[in-house]
Amino acid sequence: PLLYVPGPHRELARILVCLAGLGYARTVEGAGLVLARLTNAYVTVLHVVEPVTFDYPTARAVQEHWQEILETDTPLARNLGKGLAAAEAAGLATDFKVRHGHAVHEILAEVQEGHYDLIVMGSPHSAGGLRKLFTPNVTAEVAEAAGLPVLTGRYGAGVAL
Repeated sequence: PLLYVPGPHRELARILVCLAGLGYARTVEGAGLVLARLTNAYVTVLHVVEPVTFDYPTARAVQEHWQEILETDTPLARNLGKGLAAAEAAGLATDFKVRHGHAVHEILAEVQEGHYDLIVMGSPHSAGGLRKLFTPNVTAEVAEAAGLPVLTGRYGAGVAL
């Protein structure tokens, strides 16, 4: 995991854990939950449903039911459920929020509204491959614009914390 701290920061009372629902944050999510437990921080788990242009059943289900995403029978809902279950198993005070729109804009809006002390995000860009050449790096954009510490980690199966 990598902790980016753009300036002095003294408190860790509210942590925003951004889960994309595809498992990229799984590696760093555990580290964020450990920090939350050690500091007794309140955790908000956030998922942003971005508008999609592909018309296939799973994308359609997510777009039509984004406000109750956890109740859908989608891989996205299953991964989000695992993240929430991990926070609950750690005994943390947690809530779940879902927003709809451009991921960077919605995460930054939540950061501003929620007065968080730390943002926890995974990154598919650390996984390698050609995808990073053609998709935006949401984690880097949030880290640059938020002005808060950001904990991120390399995606990978079996990576120990």
